[in-house]
Amino acid sequence: MTQAIVGKTNQAPPWEMEPATLAEVGAIRALVSGEANVDQQRQFVKWLEKATAVGELEFRAHSERESSFAAGKRFVGLQFFILAKAHISSAKQG
Repeated sequence: MTQAIVGKTNQAPPWEMEPATLAEVGAIRALVSGEANVDQQRQFVKWLEKATAVGELEFRAHSERESSFAAGKRFVGLQFFILAKAHISSAKQG
């Protein structure tokens, strides 16, 4: 038997900060200081994906302003992930 998901989403208001574990905070601090290892870098990227809600719609039914705020937050994440996947020619870098 399959179940269907029915009802409202559990989206928090877009201005609320994404919760972070102590390990995620440590990964963010290590990244900022230039000392993050591979696992910490991956942990940061996963946290950033959640924090910017790139995998979610920005629409909020109750408020156009909430939708706009969510769209701005998502835009930051989209910029990061677009650049992360960009192909860079070795002839032009800088």
